[in-house]
Order: sequence, then structure tokens, then C-alpha cells
Amino acid sequence: MTLLEHAEKYVYEIKTLKEHWVTANPKATDLLTTIQVYRNDELVGQAANHPDPGMMITCANFMAYGMAADALVISFEIYNSPLKKNPYTDEPWEAGEVAFMAREYPETVAKGWVSEAVACMGYDRAGEHFFGHLNYQLEDGKVVWGDQAIFKSDDEDAMSFDSGVHEALTDIMARETILDRMRADLGEDTYNTLRGVFSEERRYWQQDQATIKHVLSSGLACTAGLVAKPDTERYFLIETGMHDILAHLGDKFDTERGGAPTIDI
Repeated sequence: MTLLEHAEKYVYEIKTLKEHWVTANPKATDLLTTIQVYRNDELVGQAANHPDPGMMITCANFMAYGMAADALVISFEIYNSPLKKNPYTDEPWEAGEVAFMAREYPETVAKGWVSEAVACMGYDRAGEHFFGHLNYQLEDGKVVWGDQAIFKSDDEDAMSFDSGVHEALTDIMARETILDRMRADLGEDTYNTLRGVFSEERRYWQQDQATIKHVLSSGLACTAGLVAKPDTERYFLIETGMHDILAHLGDKFDTERGGAPTIDI
């Protein structure tokens, strides 16, 4: 299946992540900027940091390369409006104006003119992409989802997102991965011989843990982890091996930028 055929699945994963975050962080309900890595149609890892487009792109680049990502999905908090124009000025919205209205004029939220939302951007190696706005409200500490809009590939409306970020993520998914580099450096025969020593899951685990270790120790992510289905070889490797990563990081981790790294299984 292609990225676009999987778009609803990825959106479901983002919604679930947001719901879990709000439950776990009732005093700081905004999601961190989150990067999710998919390989062979499965979520295999994710990392998050405080809003910073440059850091997000750098982290996404390392994760796409080191984890041989087939697809990347980025999610972050925004303010969204179903209206094409500012209802007070009757002029098209200017950059940052929707967020300003939401913060300074709460009645605009009550009237449904602006809404909190989770934005998501998905990219794959076939050049497909999607963008989504997932509107929501918080009621009694729970996420209540509202309207959602998902724009696919060349849909003109999707380009309301930052075109610079779009171009950067498109470029990242067009680049080689660590597997491509290994094949080029070692030659096909040596590459196949070395890759045949361990099972596929163990081979992926080795490069995945190295990638997570790098993005955490370099400060590109304030939290990161690997993902696996229960009762699989990968699940066992993550459960036993992540302790070595955390021990290695030790007090090198900057707790003021997000606390200790976490394991997401």
C-alpha cells in the first residue's frame, strides 16, 4: 500500500498519541513536535522536541537515513480556521493572525472561528505526501476531535503549510539511506554476506538503536524511542537493549530540555 492509502492509519496513530499525551500531561497538553518513522508499513520509532523547524528537519534527516524509513510523518500543534478571511477585518488571514486571535480573543474559539488543531505531514520515498488539520477541543481533560481535513499530494489547498519545510522533507525522503550507503561502500556481495549474519529484525535493531542514541545524545530530540508489536523479536530486543542506551547517556542528557529519554513500545 502507498502512503496515501495509509493516510488514515497514520492520522489515527497521531490522534492516539495526542490523547495519550493529554492524559499524561494535564498541565501541558500541547504535543511536542513529533517525528514518526514507518518501515514496511509499521511504526518503528519516534522522536519529539520543542517547536523548532530547523531542529525538526535535522532530526528527521538523521532518522530517515539511520532507520531506513519508508515514510515519515511529522505532527505539531497549530491554530486553524475554517474561514478564509478574518471575521473582524474581512481580509485574508495574515501569517500568525489565527494564533493571535485564538490567544487574545477567546470568543473566536467559542464561536468556532478558530480552533486548536494538530497538523500532520506525511512523506514517502515514492514522492507522495499528505497534509492534515485535525481540529480538537479539550473537555474535562479529554480530547474531543472536531473536523479534520486531509489533503493529498498535489492538492492546492495543502500548500498552506510552510513550503520550505515541505521542500526539505521531500528532499530528505529522496536521499539515500544507511542501507544504500553500506551497499555502495562494501559492494553487493560483501553487503549481502554481512546482512545475512543476523535476522532482519536484529539487523534493523542495530541501526535503529544507534540512530536513537545519536538523536538523544546530540540534543536533536528531548524524547525518543523505538516501537514494536508485543511478543515479537523486535519487542524483545527493544525491551532488553534500550537499557544499555539509557545507561550510556547517563547525566549527559539535558533534563531541562524535556526530562529523561523514554522508551515507546
